[in-house]
Amino acid sequence: MEYPQLKLGDDSKLWLEAASREIGRLPQGKQPDMPTGSNTMHFMDHRDLPTGCKATYLRIVAAIKLHKIETHRIRFTVGGNRINYKGKVSTPRPRDNQDSPQQHRVHPECKNAHCRH
Repeated sequence: MEYPQLKLGDDSKLWLEAASREIGRLPQGKQPDMPTGSNTMHFMDHRDLPTGCKATYLRIVAAIKLHKIETHRIRFTVGGNRINYKGKVSTPRPRDNQDSPQQHRVHPECKNAHCRH
């Protein structure tokens, strides 16, 4: 199911809380339980969009992760196919012989995926 249906179903409270956590995680936090966020997203009025830039779409990805503390999880992804960015946009593939599991994780920096003038 998609998020619009999930937020109206039997587990709606869990899905709304999961979405709230994601909204707080990406920008500057959400009081009182998340005082700081990752600062990867900033809200702006559509009228403040710089000339020559286009907005992209948001996709809400919902998943149940039974092995996690927060079992109902929401993640936001953006339409990278609509972002006009002249810098490097690919993520290098990890080498097979790396020792640290941290090096195998992808850490996208959404804040850098915007128009540059």
